[in-house]
Amino acid sequence: MDRKTKTQTTTKTMTLTRADVRAAIAKGALTEEEERYVRMRFGISEPMSAVLTRRGADVPETRAYLNQLEAGMVLGGPADSGNPVKDRIIARLRRS
Repeated sequence: MDRKTKTQTTTKTMTLTRADVRAAIAKGALTEEEERYVRMRFGISEPMSAVLTRRGADVPETRAYLNQLEAGMVLGGPADSGNPVKDRIIARLRRS
């Protein structure tokens, strides 16, 4: 004989506010991948005090090249990419 059994399931819904998400990020409660996803998904930007990690920072030639590029951007100097199409686009964006 088959008996019918009733099962009961309860669901808990949790609503996070923007402040909750920011607090979780600040506490480091998320893994790096989870944090990156949340930041991209919800448009949460890095604080101005954040330091970017640089690829090639351990290679002196690459570090010097990155420093030169950064100095040129900060000073508003010409960014010569070697590609004339890119250079025209960058020049137009700077004018607007």
